Amino acid sequence: MVLARPWAASDPLSAGLQDAGVAHLVAAVRGDTGVVGPLVVPGVTSCLRCGDLHRRDAHPHWPVLAAQLTAADAPGGATLTCWATALVAAQQALAYLDGSGSPAALSASVELGPPGLVPRLRPWPPHASCGCRGDDRPSG
Repeated sequence: MVLARPWAASDPLSAGLQDAGVAHLVAAVRGDTGVVGPLVVPGVTSCLRCGDLHRRDAHPHWPVLAAQLTAADAPGGATLTCWATALVAAQQALAYLDGSGSPAALSASVELGPPGLVPRLRPWPPHASCGCRGDDRPSG
């Protein structure tokens, strides 16, 4: 399933997909940057909560910022950025579904931004505090 919106660890839809064991990919455009990923395969890759925990570790004020980003309407992106983001999301989803390759967005995000929409890979490894790859996964 592709979720075409910014990701948040507290999103009930993504949490439900995680709990149901359904693979899901997040794709969104915020301003002039497109983000595809992470591609979450429950029990195998990191999840959206892992990314949230890594951001919290790197930036102590992340929970406050994340709440503001989730509450605010995301600004629309340029047509080319939206098109490129959709193209990368489709490629990542198809690579996973048909097994034709290892999607770059597994436990990572592909970011498309200025200048030139050159893709950059941002890894999101499993977080030690999350437990999403085991049976002791915390709720939330």
